[in-house]
Amino acid sequence: MPEPRASLRVPNMPGSGARTVPALGEYDYAMRAHDRMFGDNSAQGNAAAAAILKEELAGYPGSAHLKLKLVWNDWRRAYNFWSDDMAADFSSATRLAREIEATPNLTPCIATGLHGLLGYIAMREGDWGRVLREAELTASLAPYDASQIADLAETLAPAGADDQALTNIDFGAVRNPADADYQHALRAWVLRLQGRLQESARESQAARMLLPYQRLQYAITLVRLGQIDQARAKVRAAPAEDSGIDLGAWRGAIVYADPAILPGELAGLATAGLPE
Repeated sequence: MPEPRASLRVPNMPGSGARTVPALGEYDYAMRAHDRMFGDNSAQGNAAAAAILKEELAGYPGSAHLKLKLVWNDWRRAYNFWSDDMAADFSSATRLAREIEATPNLTPCIATGLHGLLGYIAMREGDWGRVLREAELTASLAPYDASQIADLAETLAPAGADDQALTNIDFGAVRNPADADYQHALRAWVLRLQGRLQESARESQAARMLLPYQRLQYAITLVRLGQIDQARAKVRAAPAEDSGIDLGAWRGAIVYADPAILPGELAGLATAGLPE
């Protein structure tokens, strides 16, 4: 992965001052919340993690670790279409991330998670140069973290860095085969953005399980391949698991540097029967 640019200031890095070691209780609650977030990748798991984090932040109000977990949990609620108020959750996550960004002497682990999130925030703010810088910095902080590197494709692709996104996904696939379904779905999305529709469809088919929004991405590909009935079947299946996904939610959650991409996706989803 590329090294950070020489001119890039890297705040709160090792050597910048003494760091506070988290208390074991604080760490325990952070890991319990993490387990709920990723052990139950659903709206219910997200709500359970939020309850743990909000309770324990009362006991550890200055904990950057717990705050970062809460930020990611808020962000994922909106990003994964589990939110009743998408704008509020994105706003809450952004506000808390800025607070953590201003905290001195963050540990490398927290700095990595923070800069990964700041890339998503920059994406929603349309600051595409910062998206690329945050991806570069995050990769330099965790150069061997296969999951983190692959996840950067979610901001690199909307920024137009398709080839780098595919490189990152391949890096993750070699080193973290347990996330194969996620990697197939990511690769399918990026290949569709490149117009490689047949390859994109094969990647979606290779996943044993697609999350609802990933099936909707697949539906867009099927519409463009002229397979309208199959696309409509994907759309009918997605709301059964997540009724929060409609055209309005898609419009509110998805952003691209290229302004032509989102209208094309919305048109494909409308053709496949996704309601407004």
